Amino acid sequence: MLSIGISPSEASITAVARLAAAKGDGDYAFGLVKSMEKYNLTPMLRTYDPVLFCFCENLDADKAYEVEEHMGIAGVSLEEAEISALLKVSSDTGREKKVYGYLHKLRCSVRCVNESTAKNIEDWFHSTKACEMNLDAGRVKELILSNGGGWHGQGWIGKGNWVVHRANIKTEGCCCSCSEQLVCVDINDDEKAMFALSIAGLAMEREVKENFSDFHGWLEKHNDYEAIVDGANIGLYQQNFADGRFSTSQLVAVVKELWLMSGINKGVLYTTPSGSNDDWYWLYAAVKLKCLLVTNDEMRDHTFELLGSSFFMKWKERHRVRYTFVKGHLRLQMPPPYSLAIQESEKGSWHVPVVGHSNDESKRTWLCITRLSASEDEQNFENGHLCFFVEKVLRVEPNVKKLYLLIRAPNNDSATQRLHNEVIGKDLFRVLRDKWGANFGSFISKKVIAIAGDISCENLGLRDDHLRREMMEEIDYIINTAATTTFDERYDIAMAINSMGAIHVSNFAKKCCKIKLLVHVSTAYVCGEIEKEEQVVLEKPFEMGETLKGITSKLDIEVENKLLKEKIDQLQSHNADEEAIKLP
Repeated sequence: MLSIGISPSEASITAVARLAAAKGDGDYAFGLVKSMEKYNLTPMLRTYDPVLFCFCENLDADKAYEVEEHMGIAGVSLEEAEISALLKVSSDTGREKKVYGYLHKLRCSVRCVNESTAKNIEDWFHSTKACEMNLDAGRVKELILSNGGGWHGQGWIGKGNWVVHRANIKTEGCCCSCSEQLVCVDINDDEKAMFALSIAGLAMEREVKENFSDFHGWLEKHNDYEAIVDGANIGLYQQNFADGRFSTSQLVAVVKELWLMSGINKGVLYTTPSGSNDDWYWLYAAVKLKCLLVTNDEMRDHTFELLGSSFFMKWKERHRVRYTFVKGHLRLQMPPPYSLAIQESEKGSWHVPVVGHSNDESKRTWLCITRLSASEDEQNFENGHLCFFVEKVLRVEPNVKKLYLLIRAPNNDSATQRLHNEVIGKDLFRVLRDKWGANFGSFISKKVIAIAGDISCENLGLRDDHLRREMMEEIDYIINTAATTTFDERYDIAMAINSMGAIHVSNFAKKCCKIKLLVHVSTAYVCGEIEKEEQVVLEKPFEMGETLKGITSKLDIEVENKLLKEKIDQLQSHNADEEAIKLP
């Protein structure tokens, strides 16, 4: 084109850059993009994509970052595909700070991530490159509050291996995997200040300046309200019929309900001047006072479009209270308990929503990413044994009727989630998957029942009476491998699991009407003296109630528990923290 005096277009340069990138020559492709300036051409996202993806695929992270910088100068914004590629190349080259930054760019750019992005995030947290960091807990909490909740932006927090589960979030916002409560994310303090200023500026332009200035001054003196009510919107709700009129009773009902919810019995009616647009007044007041706004106004018209959408939608989701009247009875729809957004907690965990096809949010898949504590590391070790046991039984004895697996979890849904994530989902089960094919899921659900429980509690912590009776009627074999093997475990925890846990399992077994065998895997370390030619020492099985003959114990477990409780109460009465409550 240049040889015949024709200047290239953006489309032609993009096409050639795409060809060069396809051949792996990212440098030449990037050179073409840079040359657009001398032709007074503006590069677009599609112009940069071939270059950026080429460098990312070739693991040339520094050049990929250079492309990103060039995009910023040209005013071209990254979208999910580009951020995901940059995150992946940063992950593959071990640049943990960059990964952290791109996670936050995703948080700001999308509500839910695509499956390919979710895979890149999972790969990073499964790697050993994710670093450890200790930050001041108080400072982190302050930052989360000032940021509007859901993130602190200070870097990776905590120690230990990362664990990634795919989980659902309950309606109230609790993660079914880790039980952490997600939050409804708000705009941060700086955004709130900018938002209030932009509303005031637009209102001053479109309203009688003195009227809005008077309201601004009045609001400065009356700034302790928890909710702003859009009176016109509520009074005229469902009044579009022949005899319809402003319904004072509807407005009174809303105000009384808010009084009941807040416990505050006070309020004020502010009348906007004649001819004014009341939207500016109630919106400015709600933003300025950082409180709830009761209205069904969707705020979609051109007036609100002037405010921009970068944080307006986030603010509306967090602060707007919708309402309805059903046969004259008021129903308030409060803001959702949690936001559909990537969230980073003060503990350092992450929750990432994945794009789904269901309108039921309780069925949406989230990545639940947490650090393993020392006790959870031990539980993970125990689950390794559990994997082998379950897989072996199902493979060798496929006609087994049912396996009840007691798993530490807040409820049965969480126990089932852990079963599939930490046991059934392992590669160890590939033989069974191949054997059963499409029927593998139904085979597992029929044979394996995950039960939330705790052997340190009476009746193994089973809360469902019907389920407990069913287990006692059906179980014929019990195998107990639950224990803590941490040498410096707190004494009360070790006692509850290793000693009282064994008692609770034994007591439960006595209540099982079909019980044939109880197998207890002891935590005792035994050094036996046997002849060299003897390789196996067989344990003698005992009948229920039978003990070692002639052996008496000087340990009274009830006295031991009593002493333990007295010592714990004494330490707690002196406000000892959890770390200090360690008994010799």
